Formats: sequence, structure tokens, C-alpha cells
Amino acid sequence: MNASYQRSDPDRSSDKSVRSDPKTEPASHDRPVESKTSPSGVPGDTIDGATFQILVEEIPHLIWIADREGSVEYVNPRWNEYTGASPQSALASRWIDYVHPDDRVAAEDRWKKALIAQTDYESEFRLRRGSDGSYRTQIVRARPLKDSAGELIRWIGTCTDIEDQKQNEQSLKLLLKQRDWIAEFSRRVIGETDIAQLMDEAVERLAEMLDVEFTKILELTPDGDRLILRAGRGWRPELIGIASILSHENSQAGYTLLTEGAVIVEDLASETRFRGPDFLVEHGVKSGISVVINRGDRPFGVLGVHSSKTRIFSEIEGTLAGSVANILGLRIAREHADREIRAGELRFHAIFTGSLDAILIADDQGRYTDANPAAGELFGVPHQELVGRSIADFSPPGFPFDQVWKEFLRNDSDRGTFDLRRPDGSVREVEFAAKSNIVPGKHLSILRDVTERNRLMKSLASHAERLEILRAIDQSILAALSPSVIAENIITHISSLMQVRCVGIFIFHYDTREVSLIAGIGEILHRYPRGERRPLKGFNSGEMEALCLGNTYIHKLSASERSVALDQNESIESEFERASEIKKESESVYPVISSPIQYNGSLIGFIRMILDEDVAIESEQVEVVREVAETLAVAFRHARLFDEVEEGREQLRLLSRRLIRAQEDERRSIARELHDEIGQTLTAVKIAIQTSALEIKTEKGKARMRDAAKLIEQTLGQVRDMSLHLRPAILDDLGLVAALRSHLAALKRTAGLDAEFVHEPVLERFSVEVESACYRIVQESLTNIMKHAAARRAKVELRREGAELILIVADDGKGFDVAHATSQATHGKSLGLLGMKERASLAGGTLAIESNPDRGSTIRARFPLETTG
Repeated sequence: MNASYQRSDPDRSSDKSVRSDPKTEPASHDRPVESKTSPSGVPGDTIDGATFQILVEEIPHLIWIADREGSVEYVNPRWNEYTGASPQSALASRWIDYVHPDDRVAAEDRWKKALIAQTDYESEFRLRRGSDGSYRTQIVRARPLKDSAGELIRWIGTCTDIEDQKQNEQSLKLLLKQRDWIAEFSRRVIGETDIAQLMDEAVERLAEMLDVEFTKILELTPDGDRLILRAGRGWRPELIGIASILSHENSQAGYTLLTEGAVIVEDLASETRFRGPDFLVEHGVKSGISVVINRGDRPFGVLGVHSSKTRIFSEIEGTLAGSVANILGLRIAREHADREIRAGELRFHAIFTGSLDAILIADDQGRYTDANPAAGELFGVPHQELVGRSIADFSPPGFPFDQVWKEFLRNDSDRGTFDLRRPDGSVREVEFAAKSNIVPGKHLSILRDVTERNRLMKSLASHAERLEILRAIDQSILAALSPSVIAENIITHISSLMQVRCVGIFIFHYDTREVSLIAGIGEILHRYPRGERRPLKGFNSGEMEALCLGNTYIHKLSASERSVALDQNESIESEFERASEIKKESESVYPVISSPIQYNGSLIGFIRMILDEDVAIESEQVEVVREVAETLAVAFRHARLFDEVEEGREQLRLLSRRLIRAQEDERRSIARELHDEIGQTLTAVKIAIQTSALEIKTEKGKARMRDAAKLIEQTLGQVRDMSLHLRPAILDDLGLVAALRSHLAALKRTAGLDAEFVHEPVLERFSVEVESACYRIVQESLTNIMKHAAARRAKVELRREGAELILIVADDGKGFDVAHATSQATHGKSLGLLGMKERASLAGGTLAIESNPDRGSTIRARFPLETTG
């Protein structure tokens, strides 16, 4: 797609083909598109077509541009890739059609309000993806672009996919909510709450946690032939306590009883392992999870979770149901054990042996008297070896076991988390619930290994923080144009993400084979002063070789600057163990990450990060540095292109200023030539003819001499008019006020224009550029008024405001469409307006045009005051 944006023009083409917009599209890729400073304060910039094309095609966001009424004129390739629509169909269709039906009213209403208020638009809604028809949540932002007069030109907007972030946040919240409930439920199970009440709570809360309509607890009859609906939610009330199903393997519940793990059903109608019971079919059940509630010595029954929608339940959801089933099983087992307590502790141990959670029994001194196999797996020793030991044997030195144990016995119960240290040195994060005196002198602890769950939650939190830092980096890049400012902003953000000792961003200079630091923090600034060029040979050769190949280089650096590189075939952990061998007793060793900054295969520079002493490098940290390096490459490239465009623009301004100055000098020379040489010569001829006429005797001869004198007089008038039009001498001799007064008087005399001239009584002389620009702007404006405005009167005003000279030319004519006229001028049909703006700009000023049909026109120019004395 061309860098100039495309839009559909349904009023002119029935096939809705893509057309160029003459208001915004340059005549060629080489013509810059100018964006004025917006009222919000965002600085304007000038980019050429090629740069704009790179920007809109490479940025990972959906970009769109709408006209003043909000109709979309352009979408970038990312939009087409996301929606699956062609450029033509994307512009021909309504954008609201891609929004989720539930979100359309709010999104469209907010958009209409933004159009009316002409303020920034921000909304969050789900957008349909063309590849699979799914909807993903997007943050949509749009900003109104206005011209220097504050008139709305168009809207530019972005769509940023935040679906993964929202799902991660929801998953994390759900995990935390489930964890808290499971912990609370475990405490209640350990307590004295009635088992029937716990079952009712379990089915109610499971339905809420997993967002399903139906939950059930089936109890196996003593003969094992049937399962009775003991508790449930969503079923017809009369079924509770009455409904039953056969427990044979052809039913889902019966099949579950024969299975160790959770049984997950995606579509009950197409299930081949078993047949769904009639009461499930009658309630429209399609999907579900069922797990065994294990009493210990035998299954108590089955816990079921069902939905009327076709749904794929995850392993985590299956684990949650299994945990609830296990907890219920433990309570049921405890009740059964209470009834059978006189039969001995062997029956009690049979209950918790099959538990997935670690269960331990301790005496009054806190020494374990029994432990289940899961406890042995958790502690990293055979569970028999736990007997006689206490938690103090698996805690860090100095753990106040006696104090903690006494407090537990005093409080009757406890729950929380702690770090369990295994004999092999590994540490596991454990969640526990403990109850004292389950029987006199016996104290129960239930432990669960939550290491992986916590690691996942930390990873989600770290990922969210990483995304936020990268977003902040992107914003800082958009707000800056200088590579050094971009680099400084990035270093500030990345140093807040990791434990860094120092960070440096280096740039290569291929012409001299040198490297220089453009931004850094910490000790690296002492070794490599900012801006000072260093030869390439002074850097680690292995590091330079890896960077030139586009590879991230990881090594350890000692205080004596020895370096050990990582072997690509070995893990980070083993390599750092080997690298630590170079460490001397009095010397520290620091991990180092160096990543290349490349653009289109060319090495621009690199980023080097030295972490705190003995910090373990993780793959995620390396990936963050690589992502930052990739972002830097694009930012540096855009900054360089901007500098090149600015340099070219400044050269163009200089050439234009010289051209106008040369033009004015040439006009002055020609005007003087006409006035001094040709005018004087014609005057002499006129006098000679008038003198000769006195000597001619015949009337016919005298008449011819008088005609010749009149012709000479007319020619003199034309020479004077030409001289004034080219460069009035009065402008150079008496200044701007006198020249304008003379010009307006001449127009009133020759063209009949009623033009009022208002100015301050005393105005000093100004620079030649400013006076010439003002005179030419008035000259061009009054010419346009006489040609096109059909005005009855005009007014020229010249005054000073503070440190500025203000020039205003106004008329009461029929006015014109400024945007259309500017577009016409851009395409070469009328250069008067552009010429006035260019003259004002080259003289250091600005020019604004205001006009409406039938309401006249006003031209305002402002120039900084530089008096000539």
C-alpha cells in the first residue's frame, strides 16, 4: 500500500474501488506530508512517504485514519491481516460491523461523542478476527488532528490487542480466588461444620468458580450398585436425595469411579466411552468434569460439574474439582474415622494414604508420629523416615520452632505458607492448614506444594510488568526524536525491570571502525565517557564477533576484566558455575548480557547490561534485552531518517530565502534601471519633442509632435507602473508604512478599490526580509480581492503586539473554501496562497487564513520584531 493513505469514495464509484485523497496524498513519494502541532501539544513533524510507509506497515498495532465526520479513509496492512478483509472491502464496510454485538452500542456512542466534542477518543471493545471469527479485546484510541487555525482535519487512531493480558489477569484473579476458597474450605473441613452444609457449600461455590449451571455430589450406596444425588445445584429440587443412577462403567459416574484422575467431557452427545444418564440429558447437559470423592478405604462417590454449553474444561479446572473432592473426601474420611476410632489408627491412616496432599500427625512436642506417602514426596524422603522428626528439621537455621509450636497449640489451629527445605538443598513453597487435638494429643497438618502455582503467578505478574515497561518504552520513543534521548529513556525503564549494576548503549562508526557510548548509567560511564569514540579492537573480540553475527552474547566479567563466554551447547546455570572458577577471593564476578541493535541486517550498535553480583541470568531477562534492542533499532532508524528530512528541509528553506532575496534584488535593479535609465531617456526625448514642436511651422507638423509627446508621456507612466510593481523605491527609501500607503492610494486611483489603511502613528523600520514579505503579502492579497472576492471594501492593518509585528488584510467579499484552495495550490493550480505562506515562513513569521462563504476573508501574518534602528 502506498505510504499516502487510501480511502473508498462510494459517491463517485459504484464498485467502491480504492482512491487517493487529494487533501492528504502527496503528488509523489518524494513530497513530504506536513503535520501541524495539535492543540494537545504533540509536536508536529515532517515525514516523507517512504518513512510513513515503514511506520504504518511495521508497527504491531492496527492503524486507521478517519475524516472529520468519522468515516474511515485508511487502514494499515495490520488491519487487513487482522480482519481478513481486502483494502477495498475494509474501507467500503462499516468499522462497527467488526465490533462484538454486545460492545457496539457503547463503542459507537462514545465515538459519536468524541466526534462532536473533537476530543481524544478511547474505548475498549472486542474486535472480530478474520482468520477464525473469534473476538479479541482491543484498546482503541483516536486523536483529532487540527490545523494551525484549530480546524479539525481528520482523526488518527490505533487498536492495541490486550486480549492475552486480560485473560492472564482474569486467570490470575481466578487462581487467587480459587486458592483462597480452597484454603478456607480446607479450614472449614478441618473444623466442626456439618458435612451436609459443606457439600451444599461445595456445589454452590464450584458452580460460581467454574461458571457452570450444574454441580452434583453423588454418594455410592453401600452395595456399590447405584449413586444417589446427595447435593447439587441447577437440578430440579425434587431430584435432590431421590435421583439415582447405576454405577456400572457405561455411565459417566461409573466410568469415573474406575478412573484415577478427572474425567472431562467436551460433548456428551458424541461421547463414546460411556452414556450420559437420562437426568443429564433432560437438563440439556453437554459438557462436564467428574472426579471421585475418595473416603480412603473406598470411594464415597462422585463430584460432578456440568454445563449446558459445549465447553473444553482445562486441567486446572479439573484439578480444582479434584481438590474439592479430595477435601470433601478427607472430611468424610474423618467422620468415618471418628465413628471407627475405637477400631484403631490403622483405619484413620488408610483414609489419608491416598490423599494428593501431604498429611502429617504430630504429638504434643511437634514430632511426627505418622505421615502419608504424599508427605514423603513433598519432604523428599521416604514418609516412614518422617516419624520422630519435626518441621524444625526442614526449616532454615534459627527457626523459632518451640515458640511457633506453643502458639499453635494455644490457638487450636493455624494456616499459612512457609518454605520447606529438603535434604537435597532444594526449597519448596508449601501451603498448610493445621488443627490441634483432632484426638487428644494428636495434631493434624495438611500441606500442599504450591511451588509451581506460585511460580506461574509470579511469571504472570512479571510478564505484566514486562509488558508495562515495554509499553512505557514505546511511549518514550514516540515522545522523543533524538537517539540519545531515546536511549536515555529506555535505560531508565529497563533498569527498573532488572537488578542492574550498569547499562550502556553503544553506536558503531563504520567509517573509522570505532564505537561510542550514547547513553548509560552506573560505572560504565567512567570506563566509556559518553560520546568518546573507542577503537573496535579495544572490545572483547568474542563479543564483537557474536554481535556482528546478530547473536546475543552472555558472559561473566570479573573485576580484573577477565571474561568467560557461555558455550552455546551448555545451560546458563552450568556455564556460570564454570565461569565462577575465575573468581578470586577478593574479587567479584558480574553477569553480562550484550545484544546487537540491528536494522535490516545491518549492525547499528549494541546494548550491554551488567547485572548485580552473582545474580542468575534467566532466559526471560535475555529476551527482554533482545526486545529492547529490536525496539531501539527501529527508533534509531526513524530518528536518523527524521534528521535527514530536517536537514533537507532546512537546506530548502535556505535556498528559498536566497531565491526570494535574489528575486527582490533583481527587481530592485530592474526597477531602478527602468526609473533611472529608461525613464530619464524618455523624459529627455519628450522635452526634445516639445522643444522641436515650437519650431515647426505647419499645424500638421505640430499635431504630430504633440501626439508623439503624448505617446512618450504614456510610455513614461507605464515605466513608472512597472518600476513600482517590480520594487517600489519608496519601500527602500521611506519604509513599509509609506510604501503600503502609496500602494493603496494607487489601487484606489486606478482600480477604484476602497481600501482602508490602519497603522500605529509611529513604526520603526524593520529588516528587509520582513518589510518585503509584508509588502508582497498585501500586494498579493489585494490582487486576489479585486479578482475574486467581489468585495465592497477592504482593510489593511499594521501594528505591533509585544515583540511581534502583526499584519492583517480583511475584506467583506464572498469568501472561499480555504481547504479546497490550499489543495488546489498543492497541485499547482494556484500558487498565490502558498507563496504568501512561504514568504512569511522565510521571514521567520507565520500566516493564517480564515474564510467562510459569504462572510469575507481575513489573512493574519505575525513576524518577530527585529528593528533596523
